[in-house]
Amino acid sequence: MRRISALIVLILIIVISCKQTDTERKLIRKSSWLEYYQIEIQSFSDTLNIDKSRWYVIDYNPKAENLEIYNEFFIYSPNNNFYIDLDSYSLILEKDSMDNLISYGGEVDTEVGLVNINANERLRILFCGTACWPEEAEWIDNENIQIYGFSDLDNLPVPTIWAYNLTDTALLEIRSNSVVKKTPGSYIESVRLDKVNFDVH
Repeated sequence: MRRISALIVLILIIVISCKQTDTERKLIRKSSWLEYYQIEIQSFSDTLNIDKSRWYVIDYNPKAENLEIYNEFFIYSPNNNFYIDLDSYSLILEKDSMDNLISYGGEVDTEVGLVNINANERLRILFCGTACWPEEAEWIDNENIQIYGFSDLDNLPVPTIWAYNLTDTALLEIRSNSVVKKTPGSYIESVRLDKVNFDVH
């Protein structure tokens, strides 16, 4: 029964991802992450519902001055009413004397925040310590988000997609059976945040 449910979820992900309208763009971020680690979308099969009690909403000022340095890395919804924030909770960003972005690292704990721009609210939709690490995210449409990264299973990194729906606030965790050759986490510095210099001494 679990495998049937997983197959249904996988089919929905593929169908939603492939659905095109005049306003939707190609899922560049998803393709980039899958290609970087050489993972096939068909390898994702094991599904788990995430407990909603882990999430909370806080008042938030999306125009706060301390967030300006992260602006270019926010991932906006097609209607620009929301954005996904993968970095500001854990990653410390600065600018050097040449106005280049640099980072001396960050916290072990990471958070994927969903910011409602008009309501000035931030919702935590995924929180990870050492058990998981999100690397990339993409809007499928104005209601559905996919987050790409890894989760820990018996001390082994497992490629994972978290699928979140804004309407019913449901979060699904879908794991792959793939084994990757590249170091999990390396996508962030090599691709998504390639404008940031992490090699700072």
